[in-house]
Amino acid sequence: MSVRAHRVIRLEYDKCSFNLWHHQELAEFLDIYEQLDDDGCGLATVGIEKIKEALKTLQLEPQVVESLKEDIAYAEKNGDDSVLYYFF
Repeated sequence: MSVRAHRVIRLEYDKCSFNLWHHQELAEFLDIYEQLDDDGCGLATVGIEKIKEALKTLQLEPQVVESLKEDIAYAEKNGDDSVLYYFF
């Protein structure tokens, strides 16, 4: 079983943006692990500026890049400066 990140909307989650097990470099870059429990589950908040930096710095799969760009656009559209992810 893997652990995936899902953007949270009113206690509902959206599509998978990335997978902790398959995208460990990204998760470490975004400081995800320190926000999760020992099983790698929970909620984590990531600033959109940090996500933008990851897009510029890391070599990511095209679908992950697209998902992160969608997450940034969603946050900016709603006046947020971060994205809340739910990992389970």
